[in-house]
Amino acid sequence: MSSRRPLRWALLATAWWVLVGVAHAQQVRFERVVDGVYAHIGELGGRSPANQGLNANLGLVLTPAGAVLIDSGATAQSARLIEEAVRQISPMPVKWVINTGGQDHRWLGNGHFKAQGAQLIAHAQGQADMRNRGHDHLRALREALGDAPGTGVSGTEPTLPERWIVGPDERIELGGVSFEFRHRGGAHTPGDMLVWLPQQRVL
Repeated sequence: MSSRRPLRWALLATAWWVLVGVAHAQQVRFERVVDGVYAHIGELGGRSPANQGLNANLGLVLTPAGAVLIDSGATAQSARLIEEAVRQISPMPVKWVINTGGQDHRWLGNGHFKAQGAQLIAHAQGQADMRNRGHDHLRALREALGDAPGTGVSGTEPTLPERWIVGPDERIELGGVSFEFRHRGGAHTPGDMLVWLPQQRVL
């Protein structure tokens, strides 16, 4: 028994360090860019259970009428982490979620925010791509992240936006804050677009 005890402690210590690493990797933190504008800088590595598939940058804009989230994460789980991070900045509800493209980590967290009343926005050039490949993204994420209850892709359903930006340039406002959408023919996906905040001069 005594010879097994060091091994047992080594396994427990390893498990503890793994859990600490997972908890650290899953943290979402929005940092101030300018007043009312924040960014989360995602990991540079691939999608993994440790990062919940969230290896992309995110934006958060606060307006007098509510918060605007730029990209919603890869899963329902990562969307919850994003929401918790938003709450650390402001108690305002997320009124809009802007999807800047059709990659999984740009929009597969949509369902979580739509259930809370957020309006989902993306460019119309990405509609077919998102509709056709959403379940393919989900299958790939399931292989990378798993789908045990409360983890991985569990509870994630591809949820399309209901508001589509049509032209190459379009401006809309929320609470007096202007958002300009610039579509230049797509990049990784057909619907990839830029979000320009002219009042804050932040892209």
